[in-house]
Amino acid sequence: MAEPFGAAATKLAYAAIKGADAVTVSNPALQALHGGTIIRHARPSVDVGGLDDARTKSRATLGIAHDDFAVFFVGTIRRHKGVLALAQALDAAGPDRGISLHLFAGQVDARQRERIDACMGARITWHDGVDLGNLQEVMAGADAVVLLQDEGSEIAQYQIPAKISDALSVGVPVLATPVPPLLDLIERGAVIKTSAANVVAQLQELAGKRTDARAPLLAAFGEEFSEDANRTRLDGVISALRETRPAAVLADLCLLGEQLYRTCVSPAKAGAAQVGEGGIDIVWFWKQNDCGLYGRRADLLPRYLLRTGKVRKILRFDLPMSAAKLHRQSQLSDDLSAQHFKVQQTTVASDLHANDEAGLRCRTYIYDGAASEPDMAAYISFIQREMADFGIVPGNATAWVCPVVPGFAELQQALGFRQVVVDLVDDQRTFSVPDEIKTRWDENYKITLPLADHVIANCAPLAQAFHPLVRGDIHIVPNGADTAQVLARPAEGALLLAGIDAPIAGYVGNLRDRIDWPLVHRMAVRFPSIAFVFIGAGLPDDVRESFASMPNVHFPGVVPYSGLGVYLEEFTVGIMPHVHDEMTRVMHPLKLYSYLAHGLPVICSDVDNIEESIMPAVCVATNDDEFADSLTRYAIDRKPMPPLSAQTVAAMSWDERAQRVLGIINK
Repeated sequence: MAEPFGAAATKLAYAAIKGADAVTVSNPALQALHGGTIIRHARPSVDVGGLDDARTKSRATLGIAHDDFAVFFVGTIRRHKGVLALAQALDAAGPDRGISLHLFAGQVDARQRERIDACMGARITWHDGVDLGNLQEVMAGADAVVLLQDEGSEIAQYQIPAKISDALSVGVPVLATPVPPLLDLIERGAVIKTSAANVVAQLQELAGKRTDARAPLLAAFGEEFSEDANRTRLDGVISALRETRPAAVLADLCLLGEQLYRTCVSPAKAGAAQVGEGGIDIVWFWKQNDCGLYGRRADLLPRYLLRTGKVRKILRFDLPMSAAKLHRQSQLSDDLSAQHFKVQQTTVASDLHANDEAGLRCRTYIYDGAASEPDMAAYISFIQREMADFGIVPGNATAWVCPVVPGFAELQQALGFRQVVVDLVDDQRTFSVPDEIKTRWDENYKITLPLADHVIANCAPLAQAFHPLVRGDIHIVPNGADTAQVLARPAEGALLLAGIDAPIAGYVGNLRDRIDWPLVHRMAVRFPSIAFVFIGAGLPDDVRESFASMPNVHFPGVVPYSGLGVYLEEFTVGIMPHVHDEMTRVMHPLKLYSYLAHGLPVICSDVDNIEESIMPAVCVATNDDEFADSLTRYAIDRKPMPPLSAQTVAAMSWDERAQRVLGIINK
């Protein structure tokens, strides 16, 4: 991996820890978890006699008055680091306290910066980021560094900010919340324990003894964070290794990396079926590169098929991707919550086998170069290797295809699956794309559908649209509800909704071309006390701009399905303000079942393909007034929606859909 960071790379690295000959960690919390020797974020010692001059020079360069009490934050601003909490505390105290906050950051999340800038009662100045080589010179101008880290954050339980080393190296006091990695420093007096409630008072107290506090801080730095102290510790680690074993050769390291690549499999999730001796083997060909991101039909139906005990193994392939395209995903946006980053992360995770579960493997063929499609012979060989590794024989397996999947006809000709199931989830011929792409897609449908032994569609209009291309019947298997509640609950909660103190009318899904944005605008104007939240990817720039002046409309970005449940639980109502057009006429909205599974009242525009059985729990609005009446009743007044019967809930579950699918493919 060219850039080894993120969840997949972390799993890979963690798998190597126990096999290491020595372990170094940055703080006692990590030491308690992994053992090893503490090697701090070390910094060079400075000329103590020159600190006053360095302070004067730094502040003159930054335009900070001599008598101003300046609090510095240098580095990347993330939610768990407490910058917003500090700004809010200073805002509440008011500007007359003589305290200014200086933020040295490069790129900052736009929503985070907007919330910090909203603290008008605090004196906040933004500066460019600081290079490591100039860090101590800049930090010398500070009177304090404050780290109001979120004590509930999983990150803060094990991470020690390098800002502590930077500050102590020039004798600047550090105030921090008592998270585990800092407890030893608080106990020895190197860091001052603080909280959002008392930080301003503590800063004012420090203002009266700026230089008096330097000596003990510089002593603590020399003992714990200086390069000399940490060099001694590291020398001890290396010396011990030399005495116990010879240095590892590069070949051994490469072999270890290959072994880890093959064995780094995430733990099976609760409820997943164990691999049985008998049953159906399925090779699943999905038409996109979003394994696990959105809880699509191709994510959920395989899990529930495995739960039946009648399916033995499922091997899923997302679309092949060139190495150039994979790398380009991280270059398409500066927003880390954007879909491109998520696609890159899940594709790498599949490559590392970290998306695997019991009975289910997820793979993506990543090929060299930048061609839009892979060499077919090499792709077929890749599929053959993965099937053999999983113990699946093509002649005994079912190919499950969700078109458009380029090259499937060649795959079937080369591999010879026992049977082919085509699962129609939408009609891409209705998408807003250039005609040449539509023509290519249409040809793919015409080639793929005749190969099918069974064709499934999620709604009747979709089946009718494709019936001329099919040699037999098209079976209707609607989408379903994830009643097994496989949705995870992140410890940090619904962070992207922090600060919203209003009833939430929430939407989850693609934001590109199916939402009636004029309707949303009219409702947002009509109900300023309701927060309209749209979670998902594909938001057009002109739509974002059209809502820029409306504070009650929010676009928090992409939330992976594994963390979606906690957001749905924050919604007051689930909404689906879709347009009624050629595309939505053949869509079967999966999001309705997600809303219903979380007990939400559902309000939608007058669209097709809502199952009759769930209609008692869905308000279908044929005009603005009906949509507004439903918002008033269920979002403002919070009236309860009539509950669905237990029989209806069971009938709309993916368990029932899986049984229906088995009845079709076992014929």
